[in-house]
Amino acid sequence: EIDRQYSTEYKEMEVMDQKTPAGRTIKKNSLVKIVVSNGPQKIEIDDYSNLSSDDAKIKLEKAGLKAKIIFVENEEVSKGYVIKTEPAAHTQVEQGTEVKVYVSNGKGLKAVNVPKFIGMTIEEARQEAEDRKLKLKEVTGSSNEYEEGQIIEQSIAENSMVDEDTEIEVTVCDGKPVTIKTEISLELPSDVTDTGVFKFEYFKDGVIFDSEERDMAVNAGKTITIPVSGNELTTFTVKITNVADTSLNGVLAEIDVDFKNEDTVPDVKSYNADLFKQLKYVAPDTTTEEPVSKPDPVITGSVMLTLPTIARDSGTFVFTYSDSNGNQIGTETKNMSIAAGKQLSFEVSGTDKQTYYITIENVKDSSKSGQLAKVTVDFSSGKAVQTVDEFNENLFNELKYNEQTPAESSGESSEPEPEPEPVPTEE
Repeated sequence: EIDRQYSTEYKEMEVMDQKTPAGRTIKKNSLVKIVVSNGPQKIEIDDYSNLSSDDAKIKLEKAGLKAKIIFVENEEVSKGYVIKTEPAAHTQVEQGTEVKVYVSNGKGLKAVNVPKFIGMTIEEARQEAEDRKLKLKEVTGSSNEYEEGQIIEQSIAENSMVDEDTEIEVTVCDGKPVTIKTEISLELPSDVTDTGVFKFEYFKDGVIFDSEERDMAVNAGKTITIPVSGNELTTFTVKITNVADTSLNGVLAEIDVDFKNEDTVPDVKSYNADLFKQLKYVAPDTTTEEPVSKPDPVITGSVMLTLPTIARDSGTFVFTYSDSNGNQIGTETKNMSIAAGKQLSFEVSGTDKQTYYITIENVKDSSKSGQLAKVTVDFSSGKAVQTVDEFNENLFNELKYNEQTPAESSGESSEPEPEPEPVPTEE
């Protein structure tokens, strides 16, 4: 008796099994059952065109066939969908046959280098995107760093390689200022526990916005934190005053914060850690047994002037501070594009009336110098009382450095620069 079955192991007409085991003794003319192979089962390949590559692969594997996915460019069939199979649809093949499935990879696109859109105007960005065959998705946002209509963010970084027609989201500045918040931290010196109680006053561009009192017996060595906010370059000043004698005061620190930068870090321009000791209050000796004449107490104060706003584009100057005896108190360099309109200050001390001079010199041409101001400070009342005797606000622009013209550099017309005014002294 013959039974027929499909088999991928035995060729057609080969005996693949027998029901009576080999070696068994049976009677003559007994019926022996064998199974004969029909060979591999034939399977008809379905038409998978316009199916997704995933669906086609699943159907082929369920039918007992193997799928080999091959991606090719094709403008007519959507990306990811089957174009054809090889062998073609409706072909009879043996079970386990590998079928090549050709899948559309879409229209052949060129790779494009993404430009830096940030900083461009939206009109410039649109033109650049059009030239590179890219698409822009425009949204709005706020920034202190960029002007209205400029790009402040882009979703794909510059120099990335993408296909043509890729959509890139750009954020266009709406011109609204953003209030940035940060903190200023100042570490107080640890060796000032005996200097007393001080009033701390906090100024924003010369205007007080907060104050507090701190006893240095418990605050020495600690860090004070000052929350600040803004949307442009701002100068913060910390002033301290000894509460036992309000004439003992001075500027502890000056800090610049550029709020145009969202990741701004406060820049401490000056910090006088010795100021607490300088302003320490010493109680007068009240003993009457042996009166001793004492010299007048030395009073400490500050000379303060607001620099003119008209000097904003005059350049960078070296400021020199000296007294009437010709002694130099200090120097510092200021860029007027930042310092114009802000407060200038330096510490002074004395027991009676003193005169101080402020001279400036253009860092690009030392011959461009002169006396900016003359200030008298009267310490005789126990406080530093300031009187501005002279203040030449136009001096910055008079000393502004100008690049030489070709005629000047060739010597065709040159006039001697005026000699800087000498700093007057008092005998």
